[in-house]
Amino acid sequence: MNLRMSSVIAAPTIMVEHSSKTGDREDFQVRVTDAQNDYEFRLSLTGTILAIWSVEADEAARYLVDRLVYSHGTASAFAEEGFWFDSNNSGASLEETLRVIEDQGSGFFDHPAIRTALGSQLFNVLDELDAARMVVEGLPFVRSLDVLFERSQAEDDFESEARDHAHFIYRVCLAAAIIDRFNFGFPTGSLNGLKSWLTGRLGENSADILSEPFFMIKKLRKQYPIHEEFEVNAVGVRARRSQLEQAETYFGLRGDPASDWHAVRTRFVAALQGLHEGLRTGS
Repeated sequence: MNLRMSSVIAAPTIMVEHSSKTGDREDFQVRVTDAQNDYEFRLSLTGTILAIWSVEADEAARYLVDRLVYSHGTASAFAEEGFWFDSNNSGASLEETLRVIEDQGSGFFDHPAIRTALGSQLFNVLDELDAARMVVEGLPFVRSLDVLFERSQAEDDFESEARDHAHFIYRVCLAAAIIDRFNFGFPTGSLNGLKSWLTGRLGENSADILSEPFFMIKKLRKQYPIHEEFEVNAVGVRARRSQLEQAETYFGLRGDPASDWHAVRTRFVAALQGLHEGLRTGS
């Protein structure tokens, strides 16, 4: 592999420490110091992108950090969340990705947690829920999402508008898949397990309120082409599932994919934020 390091940034001292592996992701803690500054940030590489590059994690991190520091400079601090590389935002090779950093700057690879749009807010609050539960129980709130999707791609999909019903259902399934990874049941995530866990901490009434949006998203998934949209009612007549109609009423859906997805994703993020706040304050 013919890679070069940036000689221009010889002045700063750069230390790269390999952190414990998280799911299918390799994390590094980076420290950059010079005569005036002392900065730290995180670097994350998914297993998928490392497999595509056919490069060891430590080697990739060394070249990426070199180029990121050169691109960003040391005049201002790095965001602590740092940088994220996966198969959606990176090139087909490490060399190509290094060229992207040179041509487009380090901001192209900002960690999703840095951004402020709804897609980023979703993953930010999931990270916060993970951290809060780890402190108390040593368990993540959400089992690794790396097996489902690349984070930057999911963020883009979550943030973009639904052009038609198929795009709407895809995004509902994205939200439901995240809910399925809630770490309150084995071997699959269990909303009933989450509700029971919340009841033990906040009481039954708060548990009902905080878990209801997630149950409704799971009901909303019960429609064509993912699940059976129709059922035979008590008098033998084929009709749309009552659970689906209940969820559509709950979210105030109107049959317009763009506005319907906006309503669902906004409620989903707000529900996660409300859950985090409820656990933080105990109410």
